Formats: sequence, C-alpha cells, structure tokens
Amino acid sequence: MKTGQTPLEALQARKEQLRFDGYIQEDRIGAHIKYIQQHGTRLVLQSVASAILPGSSKAPNDPSKTSTRPSGLTDIAMGGISSLMKGNKGILPLIWNFAQPFILTWGIKGVKRLLFRKRR
Repeated sequence: MKTGQTPLEALQARKEQLRFDGYIQEDRIGAHIKYIQQHGTRLVLQSVASAILPGSSKAPNDPSKTSTRPSGLTDIAMGGISSLMKGNKGILPLIWNFAQPFILTWGIKGVKRLLFRKRR
C-alpha cells in the first residue's frame, strides 16, 4: 500500500500552496499600500517635522508619555512668545539659523558701501 504522494501530486500540492501564499501576500501588500495612501501625507509631514524640529518627535500610542499640551509649531501658537525662548526645543534657534546668512550678507554690503563708496 502506498501512503505517500506521487511526485506529480507533491508538485501540484506545492503549486497550490505557493498560489495560496501568493494570495495572502498580495492581500498583505494591498493593505500596506492602502494604509500608505490614507496616511501618506501625515507620515511625510511627521518625518519632515522630526527632521526640522528634532525635539518634537513622540513615541506613538504611548499613553504614559502623552500630555494635553501640544508641541512643535502649535505650541508656539498656544504658548505665545515664551514658547519661542525655550532654548533648543523652541523655534527661535531655527529662525536664527535661517536669518543668519541674510543678516551677514546685509552687514557686509553695508560695510562695503561705507568704506568703498565713490567720493565726488
């Protein structure tokens, strides 16, 4: 009595198993793509915000670390000028880093105008 499968039956069973695994993987990838389509904007903005303001990233879904007070740019709107002066986590260092080249260029042009202007 034969209890095992013939090689052809084994190949057919393996083919069906692979086809079934393919369908499962297809559904899983489809779910991931749907999630990215629905939440893509939030994910991109969150990664940009964490690159610009490194102190604003939070652990997702951690109820022990969440607070009722917002952070980042909304904190500035809610907290007023005092939130600008928070040191490293505030937006003032970001503004200073952005404005510094413009101020330096303006200052150099002003000094050049004073020193090297044509005398009539």
